[in-house]
Amino acid sequence: MKNRLLLAGAFLSLFAFGCDDHHNLVAGPPVSPAATPTPSSSNTNMWTVVVTIESITGDACASIGLNASYVPTPGAPWDVLRSGGSIVLRYLPGNYPTDSTDYTGALNGRSFTASRMDAFPPRSWTCSGGRTVRDPVETEQLSGTFAADDRSFDAEEIESWRLPSGEQATIRRHWIGTRL
Repeated sequence: MKNRLLLAGAFLSLFAFGCDDHHNLVAGPPVSPAATPTPSSSNTNMWTVVVTIESITGDACASIGLNASYVPTPGAPWDVLRSGGSIVLRYLPGNYPTDSTDYTGALNGRSFTASRMDAFPPRSWTCSGGRTVRDPVETEQLSGTFAADDRSFDAEEIESWRLPSGEQATIRRHWIGTRL
């Protein structure tokens, strides 16, 4: 009986930890090995990032794309990979390359800029009133600065959805990263 309970407990643990809500999220495209910095262990760091929404502006129909965007789970792990003038901020690094999200970009001293592309953004939706939107364009830009002690960073993300008709919606998010 004890073995059955242990087996049942192990199965439940595997099920609980092997499945998560992140599989329903839109993930960025995998970054090719040539584009990903190959940092030494001294500059590969585990971080947590808290992301808060500062503002949402623009067309109500275009903002439907914003609602389809992922929002990182507070306390979830991030890898911050820095090498020379390159940076990758990788959400859920344990799931790389199949279910993680990468922001890739440039590093200049303590300042960085990075962007993310959705691999599967929504390609069409219907707005109230029956208007159908097809092939919106999404962009995400992140810019920030590491603290002088390299234990934290502060950044702003601007995500925009532009409709073919010209309407646009933008969300601004504030990021606070803390090294674990």
